[in-house]
This record gives sequence, structure tokens and C-alpha cells, in this order.
Amino acid sequence: MEQSHDIPVCDLDIITGTYLKAFQDADNGFTGRAVKVHTMNFELLDDGMENLELCFFKDCDTKKAMVSDLRVPVAADMLFQEINRCVDNEFR
Repeated sequence: MEQSHDIPVCDLDIITGTYLKAFQDADNGFTGRAVKVHTMNFELLDDGMENLELCFFKDCDTKKAMVSDLRVPVAADMLFQEINRCVDNEFR
């Protein structure tokens, strides 16, 4: 998995876990679940909305493969951007 700024994955886990825990300590209702959901977002094909045959009327394995093709590693800066966005929304 590629990480921006060459942060080892284990260190990134500790850093993000500590960062998220600080927000949870400030507000027990904050779970970080939204961060996970936001980092899994992807854009649907524009053509897929106009022609439902391209995406929606496919079998499950085909849909799974299509979504898998859209996945990219989450870089550290992307992860922290999503954390900050979710926290900002939570604390408004």
C-alpha cells in the first residue's frame, strides 16, 4: 500500500488511531464510522446513470468486479482530510 510522505503503515495506524481517539474523547458520540464510509466513496460512471444496463442490471459478481476496479489505496493526506471533514460536520 502506498502512503504519502513515506509513513510506514503501522505508524499511520497509530497516528490516525490516536487522532480519532482524541475526537472521541471530546465527544463520545463520535465513532469515526463516517470516516470509513467517506474513504470508501467512489464516483459512478456518468453513462451508468443514463444507461442503467451499464451498471445496475448486472449480476453481483460483475458489479463487485466493477467496484473493485475503481478502488485505489487511501493516502495519509486523503485519510486526514476525510477525518477533518467528518469531525467538522460532527462538531457543527
